[in-house]
Amino acid sequence: MHHVVVGLTWLKKRLAALGHKRRNVVETRLTLVHQAIKNELQTSNCCLGYRAMWRLLQLKYRYTIKRSTVMMLLAVMDPIASIHDYVTIGVCTDPVEDDCR
Repeated sequence: MHHVVVGLTWLKKRLAALGHKRRNVVETRLTLVHQAIKNELQTSNCCLGYRAMWRLLQLKYRYTIKRSTVMMLLAVMDPIASIHDYVTIGVCTDPVEDDCR
């Protein structure tokens, strides 16, 4: 072998210059994702954040979905938990009580 060592930044720049990027991922239909989130919210004993819900959808249901899409759906379906997520990351100023913590 040639034992060529290159930096990750250099490699990423070269790949971008050649037009290579992440493959286009086809997301699972929103109706299926909506139904799965609704099911998990009804059967779950604790409030899940959007990242935990996203991970659950990937592992349990084998859905391909963006985290931002899960965050948007959770904000519509469970606004109280979404407000709590904003409080914990410091976006909102007034605290919201949550029974799941």
